Amino acid sequence: MKVLAGKTALITGGSDGIGLGIAEAFAQQGANLILVGRDAKKLTQREKELSRYGTDNLVVISQDMAARDAAREIAGKIAEKHIRIDILVNNAGIGRFIPFADSDASVLDFHLDLNVRAPYLLTRMFLNDLIASQGNVINISSYFARRMLTDRPSTAYSLTKAPWNPLPRHLPSSCPGGSRECGRTRHRFHAPGENQYRSAR
Repeated sequence: MKVLAGKTALITGGSDGIGLGIAEAFAQQGANLILVGRDAKKLTQREKELSRYGTDNLVVISQDMAARDAAREIAGKIAEKHIRIDILVNNAGIGRFIPFADSDASVLDFHLDLNVRAPYLLTRMFLNDLIASQGNVINISSYFARRMLTDRPSTAYSLTKAPWNPLPRHLPSSCPGGSRECGRTRHRFHAPGENQYRSAR
């Protein structure tokens, strides 16, 4: 039996790179997919490509995650389809490697909007679904969240990726029923009263 059969995964930045790789792996394990990305044509192409895994229930949403109302727009479109989310993959992100002296408020704001605000609000939007389904959140962090290289300036990127490393350790105290850390950037949600240390595997 496929381990994700009957589960629905929402993947941001799902039309390329890491997000697409996760989508392919999930599809092979029977998951229903919702892919979010900016490029509608690319999403349509990925929808066709992923169909080879027998993924019948695949939804694509064209949305710029840096937009201020991105999380609300996505949640609204999914609610219209009466879909409950079991797995949320916060993958969409931006990294502009420029010297700190050459950066300005627009550089910081762009990184904050996409790397912090969007996944934070999207997770909050689907919190009730994730608790109800005892679901999972996977946040894609980065090597640069922990260290910076002198020959590759990553000030804004490192600053806005770093929050996703400690968050799993602190989320349990602020969610009904709590959550369990699995690795460094993945949380498992539980219904109120359930043993929060139950295995997520």
